[in-house]
Amino acid sequence: LEGDQEALEKYINFLKDGGNNFPLDQLKAAGADISKKETINEAMEVFKELVDELEELIQ
Repeated sequence: LEGDQEALEKYINFLKDGGNNFPLDQLKAAGADISKKETINEAMEVFKELVDELEELIQ
C-alpha cells in the first residue's frame, strides 16, 4: 500500500465497513474480487512465496 493512495483509501474503507456488508462485497469494494479465479491464484502465489521465505528463515 505504500505509495498507492487509492489502495490505501480502499483498505481504510474496508476496515471502516466492519461487518456491515457481506464479506465478498467488502473484498470486491477493496479491490480484491475473490469470485475471479485469477485473484485466488495470485493470492495463493503470494502465500506460497511467504511460506518459502519462512522455510528459509527457520532452517
